[in-house]
Amino acid sequence: MSLNHILSTVIYYFCKVLCGTISFHPKKLDLEDHIIISVWHEDILLLSLWALKSEHNFSNFSVVISQHRDADLAIKTLKKLRLNIIRGSTTRGYVGVVRYALKSKAPLVIISDGPRGPPRILKKGVLSLAKKTGRKLVHVKFSDQRVIRLPTWDKLKLPIPFSKYTLTAQELV
Repeated sequence: MSLNHILSTVIYYFCKVLCGTISFHPKKLDLEDHIIISVWHEDILLLSLWALKSEHNFSNFSVVISQHRDADLAIKTLKKLRLNIIRGSTTRGYVGVVRYALKSKAPLVIISDGPRGPPRILKKGVLSLAKKTGRKLVHVKFSDQRVIRLPTWDKLKLPIPFSKYTLTAQELV
């Protein structure tokens, strides 16, 4: 059994337990098919927890994740959360992501400032993907009160149990 497998299992159960103690408002956003949902890298964990608690059927969503091996742990964890994974980024696998987006009507979730940063700066590839596929680009942001910021490049938000989080969605394109 690999270290990534063990860690992804630990993170998955951590998310399941944490999910029972936190809440999100709203529980469901007015999202259409055929859109791109953009989130900051710092919100990956909150997005995963919202997917677990949300009234959306996230098994219909596809998450775009880098082909770099550093993403393997995130991929194993997200698969346990029953999210579909599309491998690609603006530097590797971009054409495959565009092809998938053109064929599928499923909403795409993309980390708009990852995987290298700088944090909270929208990458050109995200805008390009929206233009090439004709999809709306909607940025989802999670409130950052009651979080612990990890000492990572993106200052990843670690939710505190028994907290309430507000999320907002803003159409970019």
